[in-house]
Amino acid sequence: WRAITNVPMSFAPNKFYHLKVEATGPRIRVFVTNMDLPAFDLRDNSFASGMIGVRDFCTDGNRSLSSFANLKASASSAAVP
Repeated sequence: WRAITNVPMSFAPNKFYHLKVEATGPRIRVFVTNMDLPAFDLRDNSFASGMIGVRDFCTDGNRSLSSFANLKASASSAAVP
């Protein structure tokens, strides 16, 4: 595990959030709820390929519970801007 960035965000309990990750070449954009404005947009050349996964990072003594639904991965033919 290697963090590539940290973005402060607040999340309310018992509320669903939409999450979208776009990874094209070295560019990674992550959208949370607002699908028009990325929470972050960066480049990371560490890996040329890999796998997807989701995880919950908990700093409250392992009391945090997360669930994930409708996970979808698809290939993109978009050029790297």
